[in-house]
Amino acid sequence: MARSIVALSLYGCFAAAMAVAPLPAVSAEFDDASAKKFFNDRGCNACHGPDEQRIGPPYKVVSIRYAAEPLADRVESLSMKIRHGGSGAWGIVPMPSNPRVTPQEAEAIVRWILKLRESKPAATND
Repeated sequence: MARSIVALSLYGCFAAAMAVAPLPAVSAEFDDASAKKFFNDRGCNACHGPDEQRIGPPYKVVSIRYAAEPLADRVESLSMKIRHGGSGAWGIVPMPSNPRVTPQEAEAIVRWILKLRESKPAATND
């Protein structure tokens, strides 16, 4: 019985630590090409184009709109919107959640989009 209590306590501490632990940085394997592939494969391109308004805002406009926020805040808030959806930021059409996107994929997509403020985006439907 005492062993079970100790084991459950350790498991609870581990689970709590994992819940608040920061996400690891996006690994080198998630380069811009990988992020673009995630963007297309996860269906983001159905609503977001590079320069044109579709259902959602163009992703280059997203990169410009959030340029003034600190990078860590942008990555965190936009990654959460990709995974959990959102509403009110871009009009009346809500962004649906996309639970198929992992936290690491969402971060890679966000970092790729944020870089586009500096350059012209390439078409996403290669």
